[in-house]
Amino acid sequence: MSRECPNPKKEGAGPPRGGGGGDVPAGESKVVICKNLSFRARDQAIKDFFSAAGTVVRINIALDDETGKKRGFCQIEFEKPEEAQKAVAELTN
Repeated sequence: MSRECPNPKKEGAGPPRGGGGGDVPAGESKVVICKNLSFRARDQAIKDFFSAAGTVVRINIALDDETGKKRGFCQIEFEKPEEAQKAVAELTN
């Protein structure tokens, strides 16, 4: 299955990436980073999209500290690391 992050225009949508940073070994993070996200994307649309891979615990859409506007990427936290791995494997182009 090949899908892109939620983006109404489908232009510039990037694939989700495994991540979460820090000292978490590869494959053990429950967090996926979705870059090039539409500025119109909403939490529920993102959750609906990524729920195909597992239980979404939290969505964090990055906002600019000064303007409060969306920065074009988000973090999606899953219940289990395996679900995050599945999202990267199945929901990328």
